[in-house]
Amino acid sequence: MFEVKEQYAMGGDAQLYIIDKIPAGANRLVKPEEKIIARGETSGHCHILTGDVEMFEFNGQMFAVVGNDGAFHQHYKEANVKPETFKVNKNISDCDHTKECRIEAGVYAIGIDRQYDPHDSIWKKNKD
Repeated sequence: MFEVKEQYAMGGDAQLYIIDKIPAGANRLVKPEEKIIARGETSGHCHILTGDVEMFEFNGQMFAVVGNDGAFHQHYKEANVKPETFKVNKNISDCDHTKECRIEAGVYAIGIDRQYDPHDSIWKKNKD
């Protein structure tokens, strides 16, 4: 699988964890809707990475490989996301988390906030 070295960044529902490499057999994500890290259920925002970055998925886990030019974690209105949005290598966040979040070159596992429901004894995705 993969080993987490340390948490690198956190922005709202999404966290980035430094890892050595993505798992063998990970699928490269190419469609814009596949590259959305997390969606706001009521607000219409989403979390995306833009710039010099390739996104991958393996067994439901997302990964990012950020190139030498770096990337940005964006909190963006999902209705405004277009294929060219993912190429923008500057802060364009237009929702409540607008502070710049630059990501240096590296390999990252992407985590999404969850909460434990003791009544159902399961982990659930946090909702807006």
